Amino acid sequence: MRCKVVLTILFLMLWFPVSSLWAESSEFMLKEGVYIGAAVVHNTIGQDFDDSRYYYGNGNVNNVPEIDSAFGGGLFIGYRLENWAMEVSWQRVVHETHTVVTAMGDQDAVYNVVDLNIKVDVLARDRFRPFVLFGAGGTWLDIDNNRMYTGGVLTDETFEGWTVNVGGGAAYYFTPRWFLTGTVMYRWQHFKQVDNTQLSVDAMGSGMNVSLGLAYTF
Repeated sequence: MRCKVVLTILFLMLWFPVSSLWAESSEFMLKEGVYIGAAVVHNTIGQDFDDSRYYYGNGNVNNVPEIDSAFGGGLFIGYRLENWAMEVSWQRVVHETHTVVTAMGDQDAVYNVVDLNIKVDVLARDRFRPFVLFGAGGTWLDIDNNRMYTGGVLTDETFEGWTVNVGGGAAYYFTPRWFLTGTVMYRWQHFKQVDNTQLSVDAMGSGMNVSLGLAYTF
């Protein structure tokens, strides 16, 4: 009889902690509110940026070189509710360029973009939160020695424009506050001016963008 009582007590002592952990796991609730994070990104700029297009004006040549894909970094801040989030992000990537214009040669192109995106959860379950994404942003691309003046003098120039973003990804919550997030998006990029001078035809630079980040919710 005494043995049964001891076994019963031991069973209850083990059962309550285990059942509590199971309940916590099965009823996982992520933290809503403001979150911040940092990411590693891989960016591609294509279309017109293939070294086959030039702009001429007042005897000057504005080049549109080929741009290699490259890795960079970014920061983001957002606000999460139960099944969706609004996020502002900044990314910076240093690309290498190539051109047949020998005088210009291969140079660096520093790409910056600030996005405002909406993320909507789909088929989300507990810690794993797949989502679709859509949004827009502003972008600028600084290219070294990319304008040739009469006489062969070279200067840097900056392409400026806007983007439309569509994509998807997933977040995984290690805890209600800490999460890992990965995104694959396509950016339609319209560069409309160079150094505050309007282009006669937009320079299109659309491409894929992949990011992997770590974030914390306050």
